Amino acid sequence: MKKIIGICLALVAGAGVRAQTSGGATASIAIDRSVTHQQIWGFGGAIGISTGGVNNFDKLSPQTQDKMLDRMFLNSGDNLGYTMIRMPIKPGFSPGEGVYKWNPDDEQAQLALAIQKRFPALTVEACPWSPPFYMKENKQEIGGAFLPQYGQQLAEYLYQWSETFRSYGVNIKYIAIQNEPGGGAKWTSCRYTPEILDDVTSLTWDYFRSKHSPVMIGGPEGAGAPGTRDKYLAAMVKSRDKMDFISTHYYHKTSGIVDFSEFHKPVIMTEVCDGKNPNDPSIKDGVKWAEQINITLNYNGNGYMYWWIASDTGTNKSLLTFDAKDDSYFINKRGYVMGQFSRFMRPGDVRVDAASSDSDLLVTATKNPATGITSMVVTNKSANDITATITGLSGKSLSGRLTSDTQSFAPIAPVKSSGGVFTFVFPAMSVTSLSEK
Repeated sequence: MKKIIGICLALVAGAGVRAQTSGGATASIAIDRSVTHQQIWGFGGAIGISTGGVNNFDKLSPQTQDKMLDRMFLNSGDNLGYTMIRMPIKPGFSPGEGVYKWNPDDEQAQLALAIQKRFPALTVEACPWSPPFYMKENKQEIGGAFLPQYGQQLAEYLYQWSETFRSYGVNIKYIAIQNEPGGGAKWTSCRYTPEILDDVTSLTWDYFRSKHSPVMIGGPEGAGAPGTRDKYLAAMVKSRDKMDFISTHYYHKTSGIVDFSEFHKPVIMTEVCDGKNPNDPSIKDGVKWAEQINITLNYNGNGYMYWWIASDTGTNKSLLTFDAKDDSYFINKRGYVMGQFSRFMRPGDVRVDAASSDSDLLVTATKNPATGITSMVVTNKSANDITATITGLSGKSLSGRLTSDTQSFAPIAPVKSSGGVFTFVFPAMSVTSLSEK
């Protein structure tokens, strides 16, 4: 990989992308800040599992590690301001019944600690790919069914894991009960029936609450949203009302996110990627994921995480790609797109009504409850520029960032209001974030 850090960072401070005055098509965007929806929890990705992910991150120079972490998590300047990470709960921390063998020197633990120390407001969602092996019928890492007699021990293990990592300084805020519990995987995994998951989730929630733990407990992360909803949640009658949130993956072929509103729970989309194909760093790929994040939020999703936040594999599985051999990293367009959301829709913001007159112009808007400042992310998925008028805002100007074929999280020159109406040309195949000033 060529040395490209300089390219990644080479935005000219203060130059800005100027708002154009005309475009190929016209549209209108209407914001209604009086109609509020879900709270935003965060955006980001996983820091790795047993293979891939963070492997070889520690082989980068300390200077490059620092630059890369700042680029991902710092909420200022040209940085992307990711606000959430996902990490696995490894089964090897309990090699036997009642035996705990915590390892703060584990590569994943060290990275989580390094990130959390630099960015204390970051929140962590954790999930086991497999329970400790003694709890499974095959006593192995891959596959095997969970033995239901170990339900209480699993609850205690998850609690001990969370308390241990919280004592290290890692802000474990959410735990989902199991990653893709259907079985059949060729990686660290475990098979559960919906009924056993129901018991385990109920026991775990009860145990955490009995210990007055602040960690929120969620249900299983099915491989696809329809399966999470129809196969698991529909059958989990004891734990469904207890669980604090719903988590799901998005490996399914439907065009939109499945609606979980019937369960009246917050929802985190915790994993998705297109890992079967060579890496596509282009804006076409970026717009694809912007559309999916837009759909997730407008179906009342509270958070969205890509699979790996960074890796050295050179596939579509990560937002950033790094190369320890030449001490460099590269941000794919989807990585910049995630920043379009994470920098402008911060944890605690709430989604407000936003409507576009053009189906190619996708919009999601949020406001800060304390200040009332409204921000929006607009995706133009068409091959043409679209000039849009924006109404419903009270600020005197808008500023923001733009990611397109030629721009990567580039600052936008202030857009002035004219009689309470803003006009902006959204470039073809682009993602634009705008915030009131």
